[in-house]
Amino acid sequence: MNLRSIISTTLLALTVSGLAACAPRYESIDVVRRGGAEGAYGSGSEFELPEGGVLLFAAAPITDDSRPDYEDGEGELKLFIADPEVAQLIDGRHEGEWLMMGLAAGETELDVVIDDELQERIPVFIVEQMED
Repeated sequence: MNLRSIISTTLLALTVSGLAACAPRYESIDVVRRGGAEGAYGSGSEFELPEGGVLLFAAAPITDDSRPDYEDGEGELKLFIADPEVAQLIDGRHEGEWLMMGLAAGETELDVVIDDELQERIPVFIVEQMED
């Protein structure tokens, strides 16, 4: 290999690794409660709602501090419930909004998928409705 080939290969490798370093890196999701049952809540670390209750929330991906934010169609966020017998999730009326319904007491997970890649599984707890 001559010197010119070595320099070209090195520059190409540095360019490709530099482009990869500029891509957003997932850290968590930002969850904002919009409404729902009393005591129902969600965060980037867990969700909890009563059996038979609902939680309306907005969510957006968060990147680590050293990377740019997801923007302009980057980082398409999709959420899925692992066990649909415990909870269900439907799209809200607005983009980035979801409605979670607690169907049966138990535990499941919320799969966080960005650009068709599983990023995280967040625990979801559906608690028994306490009778008065």
